[in-house]
Amino acid sequence: MLKRAMSRRALLREAVATAALVAAPTAWAQQKEEPEILYGTTGGIVEEVQRKTIFDPFTAATGIKVVSVPYPKLAKVEAMVSTDTVDLDFWEIGATDIGILGRRNLLEPIDYSALRSGLKDDLITNGALQYGVGTIVWGAGIVYSATEFKEGSHPRSWADVWDVSKFPGPRALPDPSYYVGPIEAALVADGVPVDKLYPLDVDRAFASLDKIKPHVAKFWSTSPEGLNLMTSGNAVVGMNTLGRIIVMKQQGQDPGINIEFNQAMAKISYWGMPKKAPHPKNFHRLLDYYLEPKNHAAFLNAYPAYGLTVKSAQQYMDPKTAASRINSPEHLASLIMINDDWWMEQDSSGRSNFEKVNERWASWVSQ
Repeated sequence: MLKRAMSRRALLREAVATAALVAAPTAWAQQKEEPEILYGTTGGIVEEVQRKTIFDPFTAATGIKVVSVPYPKLAKVEAMVSTDTVDLDFWEIGATDIGILGRRNLLEPIDYSALRSGLKDDLITNGALQYGVGTIVWGAGIVYSATEFKEGSHPRSWADVWDVSKFPGPRALPDPSYYVGPIEAALVADGVPVDKLYPLDVDRAFASLDKIKPHVAKFWSTSPEGLNLMTSGNAVVGMNTLGRIIVMKQQGQDPGINIEFNQAMAKISYWGMPKKAPHPKNFHRLLDYYLEPKNHAAFLNAYPAYGLTVKSAQQYMDPKTAASRINSPEHLASLIMINDDWWMEQDSSGRSNFEKVNERWASWVSQ
């Protein structure tokens, strides 16, 4: 009885402490900030659309300007934080990088109490992380030459991509150092059900890759490189990110490449904030503004190569863009969501699955 009573008292103390922690304001909540936010970006059409649909309206409403600064590499973030020279408030970052930087204490936690009530429940699965909030879904999928394969007689699955007898011609596939690599594709091509992909059977994946390797023109490391292999005719079937091709077609350009959305692979991209960011309060205001359902939909309707992360924004999405959005309802049934947790998982030596797969790949691809 005494033991149970002590346990209850301990639980009560813990609950009170937890409540105090939740209620306590973030350290920067009361600080005054200059009316600006520093955004790490590579520029291009995505930022142009962001400015038109999100940043400029936000500035008009709040007086806070979103200022572009160079997109940082991980080493740059570490150097800025360690030398107290952080000139960045947020940037677009993947879950794997969030895991790396978070473990090194180089990111500020997201203060969800500073965002609208119910947001965490309104975000898609894995959209609300400690150090990042999911802002878009992007992905890669099967791409094929529009001249070599007519609509309706083209590769429709990863098994088809591996079937060089039925769909002949050189392939262009990414190496696993890219954000969406060939390991999952190799397993699905070999018959692994999508809902049983993880944990990945790496031995089986490499055995499957052995079959397609002689037919690969090149394992590319950047999306433009892979796209060039396709547009130049050096490959007729492959994997590539879908956004660039979608936008080219929207702009009236004909890349000579078509997309198959079946078994497309998707990832969430996040906005993250480095430790010691100069304008954390302003960043949270922008984040809250962008994740309002109507504002979220406004950006995605203007750039429909990306998918939503705010579930309630679906009601504001333009039905005409559904076919090009990777996680629209019509594509969800066959969508493969990349499990970043598996890729970040470490063994007792501290080596991640991502590192181990890439080490094995370096040896395999050179053979």
